[in-house]
Amino acid sequence: LYVGTIEPRKNLLQVIKARHRGKLDIPLIVIGRSTKYIKQIHEYIADNSLKNITFLQDVPNEDLPGIYQMADAFIYPSRFEGFGIPILEALFSRTPVITSTGGCFEEAGGKSSMYVDPDDTDELIHAVRSVLENEKLRTEMQEKGYNHARKFTDEIIAHNLMEVYRKVL
Repeated sequence: LYVGTIEPRKNLLQVIKARHRGKLDIPLIVIGRSTKYIKQIHEYIADNSLKNITFLQDVPNEDLPGIYQMADAFIYPSRFEGFGIPILEALFSRTPVITSTGGCFEEAGGKSSMYVDPDDTDELIHAVRSVLENEKLRTEMQEKGYNHARKFTDEIIAHNLMEVYRKVL
């Protein structure tokens, strides 16, 4: 599963290349608003006769948790983000996360997510295989990821912010 605007910095093409080069015979669901970058994505899919890739747009937010829960993994090799809300959405839905090293990703994903160089196709292939083929790892990622995501509820964030204010004042 991939959720996010379909633009170069989000690196969807890398997900599709890894799926193709790694001969990962799994369906890929892509949810997000398209940009001009979608043309490059569709060209790669057509040039390589790839099948079983579904693009969905305008998915209501209330439908996302169910979609995340049906996914075996959430793959998000973005090059940079402000925070990475889709990572938290996946973790709250108990979906294992494979995302990028560096930046905000490790704060959003916590210790239970798997981190890869966003431009290393082989590393991404290995990570996807690890999550899909190792049920124990997948279960551990689901539970620990959910526990990490719970740190980002409104109540906890408000409490932590109040603690900062108290210390400053």
